[in-house]
Amino acid sequence: METYIALLRGINVGGHKRVPMAELRTLFAKLGYADAITYIQSGNVVFNGPLSNEGQLSATLEMGIKKTFGFDVPVLLRSKGKLRSMMTENPFVGASNFTESQMYYLLLKQWPTVSFSVLEKAAYPNEKFALGTDCLYLYCTKGYGNAKLNAAVLERKLKVEVTARNHKTMQKILELSGV
Repeated sequence: METYIALLRGINVGGHKRVPMAELRTLFAKLGYADAITYIQSGNVVFNGPLSNEGQLSATLEMGIKKTFGFDVPVLLRSKGKLRSMMTENPFVGASNFTESQMYYLLLKQWPTVSFSVLEKAAYPNEKFALGTDCLYLYCTKGYGNAKLNAAVLERKLKVEVTARNHKTMQKILELSGV
């Protein structure tokens, strides 16, 4: 068995794509994934399942969500180990001016075929970013709501699906995964 984290993109935002967390946990159980725990309404699910191809597992979850709720929701999947590595490899944590509330993780559904150099050509005042193994680390001194380099921009420039989580949420998800 492996502990996985499913990060659903774009649910429960402004009344769109409404997914109650109790129903989501029930869906995971029906699909055979044990011990599903949800954290906040943005679609963070920690669950156990057999060691599997993450792409296939994401597709299974996406099909289950479509069948149950009637709309498409991209599911970005990470193992507990990958999530832990992502957090420990964050180049901004530990810096002298680090503030947790300004740290975001932009998780990519798959590795882009487009070069990340397209991001370096634009100016992002009050923002610093670094490329990680499984995500883009984004430090926003004016907050994510004011960020110029956000998930929508990454999706447009890199041509991949992206979801964002703040540092506090990532820490809590990792804690729920048993780390």
